[in-house]
Amino acid sequence: MTDEPPARQFEILFRTMAPQIRAFARRHVDAAAVDDVVADTFLVVWRRWDAVPPEPDARRAWVYTVARFTLGREHERARRSRERADRWAAQPGTGIAPDASATVDSTDAVVEVLRRLPDAERAALTCVVLDGLSVEQTAERLACSVSAVTSRLSRARARLQPLLSGDATTTRGEADDVR
Repeated sequence: MTDEPPARQFEILFRTMAPQIRAFARRHVDAAAVDDVVADTFLVVWRRWDAVPPEPDARRAWVYTVARFTLGREHERARRSRERADRWAAQPGTGIAPDASATVDSTDAVVEVLRRLPDAERAALTCVVLDGLSVEQTAERLACSVSAVTSRLSRARARLQPLLSGDATTTRGEADDVR
């Protein structure tokens, strides 16, 4: 294997060990983090290729050591994430709101709910929620002020609350009149 160029050696190592490292990671982290752990492990291996031992057993042990360190970093990241969520949940008025989208059964229902919003509110909500833009970016896209976007989002959320909770008595015409 040492006669092969480094890229080919790495490819062979990856094909051989990636399933093993994936199984190893699966035993130690959530399923959502497994692919990240595998990718991060082999990224380190590639970057430090000169330090990887040439003997197959030593090479395998070295890759597992990198994977253990990668798992440690993943556990630390998850711990910090939980602590951050706990801090936010503990602050008054900033508790994590339940995901309203979990109550929507299909794309058609989402379209129907959004259709009931006035155009300006729908545009602001779509930019922030679906496109992932900040309030400032949304204001720039919609050519309005940041406070206008904030007001539109607030009104849209207030209108959506009864619609998503099942009290869908507000019609689009009524929503337009509330402005």
